[in-house]
This record gives sequence, structure tokens and C-alpha cells, in this order.
Amino acid sequence: MPRIGNVIFCQVDEEFMLDEFNLKGISKFVPNLKKIIYYILNLESSESNEDEEMGESEEQLNKYAEIVYGLIHARYIETSKGMKQMVLSFYIINAISS
Repeated sequence: MPRIGNVIFCQVDEEFMLDEFNLKGISKFVPNLKKIIYYILNLESSESNEDEEMGESEEQLNKYAEIVYGLIHARYIETSKGMKQMVLSFYIINAISS
């Protein structure tokens, strides 16, 4: 999801994204959080047959995926592993732009 202004995002571990504890409260921002997590991780969801029934377009899923990834990312970078990744990303970007 790199965009101008978002180049400092780091990749969140799949394990972190699948841990229910790390997802607490995020479901109130988007419908069907589990489906969106599977979409972000490109995993096969047991709910994939319901896609047509729910009427969710690819554009909607991308929008929800951006929101969810941003919220999870904010939590992830507060962990020691996430902080290390962010520091490394910062140094790489500064080295490239110098």
C-alpha cells in the first residue's frame, strides 16, 4: 500500500494480524473484519462464497483494507518488533533521499 506520505509504513506480521487480541475494537470501524483481514493477507476465507451476496465491490474492500491496515499498523509499531522495523525503514528512506 505504499503511497506518497505513507512510505514509512512497515509490513505487519501475519501472526500479529490474525491474533484476536490485536484486533479488539477495530470491528466497529468496518463491517466483517475477519473477511477484510483475510483479504489483506490474501488468504482464502470461508466467507468468500458470500461476497456476491453481501454486494461488496473490490473498491469497497480496498477502502476497508486501508482503514484496517492503518489501525493494525498503529498498534503494531508500538511493539518492540514494530519499532525496530520503523527505525530501520526511517534510516533506509533517509539514506535513499540523501
